[in-house]
Amino acid sequence: MKQSTILLSVCGVFAVLGLGFGGWLFVKERRAPEGQGSERSPGSNAAQGTQVKNGGRTNGVLARMSGTNGGGGKIAGALTNGAPQTAEQSMAVKMHDFLDTGDEAAALQVALKLKTAEEAAVRADVVEVLGWIGIKALPILSQLMVDPDPDVARAAIAQWKRTLSEIADDSMKADMLIAGMSVIKDQDELESCVMEFNHLPNDLAVRGLVKLIQSDNPRASEIGRAHYEFVTSEAYHSPEAAEKWIKENQDQ
Repeated sequence: MKQSTILLSVCGVFAVLGLGFGGWLFVKERRAPEGQGSERSPGSNAAQGTQVKNGGRTNGVLARMSGTNGGGGKIAGALTNGAPQTAEQSMAVKMHDFLDTGDEAAALQVALKLKTAEEAAVRADVVEVLGWIGIKALPILSQLMVDPDPDVARAAIAQWKRTLSEIADDSMKADMLIAGMSVIKDQDELESCVMEFNHLPNDLAVRGLVKLIQSDNPRASEIGRAHYEFVTSEAYHSPEAAEKWIKENQDQ
C-alpha cells in the first residue's frame, strides 16, 4: 500500500511537470508570431514607401494615388518624409489637376516646361500625362523618347507607340512614325516600329521609308533601307527611283 502511494505521488509530480512544460511551449508558440510580425513591420512599411534607392538614384519619390484620369498614378503632393515639395513637383501636381478637370491645353503647357525637369520621377509623370492626352501630345512625347533616364525613355516609347496606333489618318500616322523613328536608338524598338509601314498605302509607306533612310539616325536609316527593299522588292537607289516605283505600283 505504501509503495502504491509513493508510485502515485511520483506520477503526480511528473504530470504537473508535464503540464508546466506543455504550458511553456504553448506560450512560446503563441508569442512567436508576434515577434515575427514586429520584425516584418519595418520591411512591410518600406515596401509601401515611395522612396526606393536604385543604383544611387531615387525612383518614384512622390507619394502617388489614383487620379480621375482613368486610374493613373497622380502625385499626392508631398514626399513621404514630409519634406516640402520642390517647384517641379508642385508644377507636376498642377499638371495632373489640369488633366483631371479636362483642361488638356493647360496640362500640355505645363508638360512642355517639365519635359526637361531635373527629377526623373517628374519627367516620368509628364510621360504619363502625355499618354492620357494622346495624339495632341505626340510631338512632346517624341522628345522624351531620348530622355537620359532609360526608364523614362522606355515609358515614353511605349506611350508613343500606343498613341500612334490610335491615329486614323494615314498621312499623319506616316509623319509621326518618321518623326519618332528618327530619334529612337534602340534596335528592337526600331524594328518593331518599322512594321507599321506595312499598314500604310504604298505611296505613303515608300516615301516615309525614303525619309527614314535620309534621316540623321544611322540605325533607323539602316532599318529603313532594309524595309524599303522588303516593300518594293528592290534595293534603294534614290528618291527618284522610289517615285518611279510608286508610279508603277500606285494601283496595288
